[in-house]
Amino acid sequence: MPCRPGPRRRGLPPAALVCFLSLAGCVSVTRTLPDGSTERLRGEAIREYASEVFRRHNAVSSTLLEALPYLEADDPDLAERLLTGEQAMNAACEPIDAVAIRYRDGAQVDLGDKLSFARALEACERETAALEEAVARF
Repeated sequence: MPCRPGPRRRGLPPAALVCFLSLAGCVSVTRTLPDGSTERLRGEAIREYASEVFRRHNAVSSTLLEALPYLEADDPDLAERLLTGEQAMNAACEPIDAVAIRYRDGAQVDLGDKLSFARALEACERETAALEEAVARF
Protein backbone atom coordinates (compact mmCIF):
# COMPACT_ATOMS: atom_id res chain seq x y z
CA MET A 1 0.00 0.00 0.00
CA PRO A 2 1.51 3.38 -0.93
CA CYS A 3 2.21 5.90 1.78
CA ARG A 4 -0.34 8.69 1.58
CA PRO A 5 -0.47 11.68 3.86
CA GLY A 6 -3.43 11.93 6.19
CA PRO A 7 -5.97 14.71 5.86
CA ARG A 8 -4.74 18.24 6.52
CA ARG A 9 -5.87 19.78 9.76
CA ARG A 10 -5.49 23.32 11.02
CA GLY A 11 -5.16 24.70 14.52
CA LEU A 12 -4.26 21.43 16.21
CA PRO A 13 -1.76 21.45 19.07
CA PRO A 14 1.62 19.80 18.41
CA ALA A 15 0.45 16.72 20.30
CA ALA A 16 -1.80 16.09 17.31
CA LEU A 17 1.29 14.85 15.52
CA VAL A 18 0.34 11.46 16.87
CA CYS A 19 -2.66 11.54 14.56
CA PHE A 20 -0.37 12.69 11.78
CA LEU A 21 1.68 9.56 11.93
CA SER A 22 0.08 8.05 8.92
CA LEU A 23 3.71 7.41 8.08
CA ALA A 24 3.54 4.45 10.42
CA GLY A 25 2.62 2.17 7.55
CA CYS A 26 5.62 3.35 5.54
CA VAL A 27 8.32 3.50 8.19
CA SER A 28 9.61 1.38 11.01
CA VAL A 29 11.50 2.75 13.99
CA THR A 30 14.15 0.88 15.92
CA ARG A 31 14.21 1.70 19.61
CA THR A 32 16.91 0.74 22.12
CA LEU A 33 15.43 -0.58 25.35
CA PRO A 34 16.94 0.01 28.82
CA ASP A 35 18.53 -3.45 28.82
CA GLY A 36 20.38 -2.63 25.56
CA SER A 37 18.23 -4.81 23.32
CA THR A 38 16.46 -3.28 20.35
CA GLU A 39 12.84 -3.33 19.32
CA ARG A 40 11.41 -2.57 15.88
CA LEU A 41 8.20 -0.56 15.99
CA ARG A 42 5.56 -0.22 13.27
CA GLY A 43 2.05 1.14 13.02
CA GLU A 44 0.31 1.91 16.29
CA ALA A 45 3.49 1.19 18.26
CA ILE A 46 5.24 4.10 16.49
CA ARG A 47 2.33 6.40 17.29
CA GLU A 48 2.45 5.41 20.96
CA TYR A 49 6.23 5.80 21.13
CA ALA A 50 6.11 9.20 19.39
CA SER A 51 3.41 10.41 21.75
CA GLU A 52 5.42 9.24 24.77
CA VAL A 53 8.62 10.94 23.54
CA PHE A 54 6.80 14.16 22.65
CA ARG A 55 4.98 14.42 26.00
CA ARG A 56 8.15 13.64 27.97
CA HIS A 57 10.14 16.23 26.00
CA ASN A 58 7.51 18.88 26.75
CA ALA A 59 7.33 17.91 30.43
CA VAL A 60 11.10 18.14 30.90
CA SER A 61 11.17 21.52 29.12
CA SER A 62 8.43 22.80 31.42
CA THR A 63 10.16 21.51 34.55
CA LEU A 64 13.42 23.15 33.55
CA LEU A 65 11.66 26.41 32.73
CA GLU A 66 10.16 26.47 36.23
CA ALA A 67 13.45 25.55 37.96
CA LEU A 68 15.86 27.83 36.09
CA PRO A 69 15.10 31.11 37.90
CA TYR A 70 15.91 29.46 41.24
CA LEU A 71 18.96 27.65 39.91
CA GLU A 72 20.37 30.78 38.27
CA ALA A 73 20.21 32.56 41.63
CA ASP A 74 21.57 29.67 43.72
CA ASP A 75 24.02 27.95 41.37
CA PRO A 76 24.76 29.75 38.09
CA ASP A 77 27.22 27.03 36.98
CA LEU A 78 24.59 24.33 37.38
CA ALA A 79 22.05 26.46 35.55
CA GLU A 80 24.51 26.86 32.68
CA ARG A 81 25.12 23.08 32.51
CA LEU A 82 21.38 22.43 32.44
CA LEU A 83 20.93 25.00 29.70
CA THR A 84 23.62 23.20 27.69
CA GLY A 85 21.69 19.96 28.23
CA GLU A 86 18.51 21.67 27.11
CA GLN A 87 20.23 22.83 23.92
CA ALA A 88 21.31 19.23 23.21
CA MET A 89 17.77 18.00 23.85
CA ASN A 90 16.24 20.68 21.64
CA ALA A 91 18.68 19.92 18.82
CA ALA A 92 17.84 16.20 19.00
CA CYS A 93 14.10 16.89 19.14
CA GLU A 94 14.05 19.62 16.47
CA PRO A 95 12.85 17.36 13.63
CA ILE A 96 9.94 16.22 15.79
CA ASP A 97 8.98 19.77 16.76
CA ALA A 98 9.35 20.98 13.17
CA VAL A 99 7.01 18.33 11.77
CA ALA A 100 4.49 18.89 14.58
CA ILE A 101 4.43 22.62 13.82
CA ARG A 102 4.16 22.07 10.06
CA TYR A 103 1.31 19.64 10.56
CA ARG A 104 -0.46 21.92 13.02
CA ASP A 105 -0.17 24.82 10.59
CA GLY A 106 -1.50 22.76 7.69
CA ALA A 107 1.80 23.01 5.81
CA GLN A 108 3.02 20.34 3.43
CA VAL A 109 4.73 17.46 5.22
CA ASP A 110 6.59 15.29 2.77
CA LEU A 111 8.08 11.83 3.12
CA GLY A 112 11.52 13.31 3.89
CA ASP A 113 10.01 15.23 6.83
CA LYS A 114 8.34 12.06 8.05
CA LEU A 115 11.54 10.06 7.81
CA SER A 116 13.50 12.77 9.68
CA PHE A 117 10.79 12.70 12.32
CA ALA A 118 11.01 8.92 12.70
CA ARG A 119 14.81 8.93 12.79
CA ALA A 120 14.85 11.62 15.50
CA LEU A 121 12.64 9.77 17.98
CA GLU A 122 15.35 7.73 19.69
CA ALA A 123 17.86 10.60 19.92
CA CYS A 124 15.14 12.89 21.28
CA GLU A 125 14.19 10.28 23.86
CA ARG A 126 17.84 9.79 24.89
CA GLU A 127 18.62 13.52 25.26
CA THR A 128 15.33 14.14 27.07
CA ALA A 129 16.07 11.33 29.54
CA ALA A 130 19.58 12.69 30.17
CA LEU A 131 18.26 16.18 30.93
CA GLU A 132 15.40 14.78 33.01
CA GLU A 133 17.92 12.86 35.11
CA ALA A 134 20.15 15.93 35.54
CA VAL A 135 17.21 18.10 36.61
CA ALA A 136 15.95 15.43 39.04
CA ARG A 137 19.32 15.35 40.84
CA PHE A 138 18.98 19.01 41.78
